Amino acid sequence: MKSRGRAVDTITILLASLGLAAACTKPNPTSCKDNFCSDPSLPFCDADGSISGEPGTCIAVACTAGQFETCRDDRAVVCNATGDDYDVVQCENGCSLEEAGCRACPVGMETCTPTTHIVPKYLPDVCDQAATEASLTVSSSTEIDTSVDAQCTGGIVAQSSGPAICLLRHGSITVTQTGILKTKGTRALALVADDAMTIAGTLDLSADTFIHGPAGGTVFSPFVQHPTGNGGAGFRSPGGAGGTTTVDGGAANGGSIAIDPAELEMLVGGARGAGLAAGGGAGGAATLISCRGTVSILGIVDANGGGGAGGHTDLAGTGVNAAAGGGTGGYVVLQGRAITITGELYANGGGGGGGFSTGGGTFGSVGADGQRSTATPADGGIGVNGAGAGGAGGIANIAPGVGKKSSTAGAGAGGGSVGFLQTYTPPGVQPLITPSAASPSFQANRNISLR
Repeated sequence: MKSRGRAVDTITILLASLGLAAACTKPNPTSCKDNFCSDPSLPFCDADGSISGEPGTCIAVACTAGQFETCRDDRAVVCNATGDDYDVVQCENGCSLEEAGCRACPVGMETCTPTTHIVPKYLPDVCDQAATEASLTVSSSTEIDTSVDAQCTGGIVAQSSGPAICLLRHGSITVTQTGILKTKGTRALALVADDAMTIAGTLDLSADTFIHGPAGGTVFSPFVQHPTGNGGAGFRSPGGAGGTTTVDGGAANGGSIAIDPAELEMLVGGARGAGLAAGGGAGGAATLISCRGTVSILGIVDANGGGGAGGHTDLAGTGVNAAAGGGTGGYVVLQGRAITITGELYANGGGGGGGFSTGGGTFGSVGADGQRSTATPADGGIGVNGAGAGGAGGIANIAPGVGKKSSTAGAGAGGGSVGFLQTYTPPGVQPLITPSAASPSFQANRNISLR
């Protein structure tokens, strides 16, 4: 019996030892010494410790989509599309902390011609063939009307559900410090260069009061007409509401916020302000593309919206047009293997028109066009004979102003919203966005492929 008892005790001890060994070999969810992270809340294996400071550690991730984090040998560690993990991207020419991502050129070469090119959004095939025109340099005041076929020297590309795109296609494109390139017309604008795209002067895509920038007015901003004051157009934010005879913004008719245009398959401009009187024109739509090089914004890009018309009556005082809303800023899209922004970019909204008073032939004043500023919005129009003033245009992170009330007859109209500024680069390449001024702020960078 004693012998049997000792055998049982031996078996018990052996089983306990095996259980303890099994418990000790259970994978540690915070460790990825085996290059595997088992806990979904700790998804990324920081193999070299460059992020957490502890090699072989599984870590939680909360980051900005597309943001470069660090280099891992010749690969770039980049935030994924959902901001909850990192992608490790192989770089063609190696990774560089100084360039915040994949190198543009091989080590030791100051300049190079990459063998691959970007695949731009909206124009995926435009970089497949080299440009036939060597360069475009704008060094004085020049105007392009995208509605004129002959001025679209690189061709015209149809969009299935949006405005056509007018191409200017060259080996390189430069707007010098003395250059002003003003654009208007019914088509969107695409400046496409094989190599360098440099805006050191001014690219003007803005609305001029009631005249749209290129392809402006292609976004529909729902609104409700009101007999006293109309609403401003909505885009990145809702438009300002028009006033009534008793309440500032009481018409509750500002244009609705629009879907982020980066979610669309078409390149679109801003939205026009509401009103039977002329609504403020919309800022234009433009994409600036460097197929194999860098898009550099050193000067000014202006895609501001226009001011709405003032309310008015006919000479008999019987026909009435309520003040019109301000137009929105436009949509500017920069796409390149690299992007550098140190200049100024604007897509501010226009001011709403001022109201009218009773009596024949009275006119409120027109709202101001969007300003090249991050702090000073476009003024709303002044109401005549004490009628309500228009609302200010949207600017930076400030919503458009509402039209002011007026007991005399005509209230002011609402101001227009800001537009959108967007960048696209290949995976592992983070744009250098350090503008001296930008209104509104840039949307999160998005990725495009290479081929």
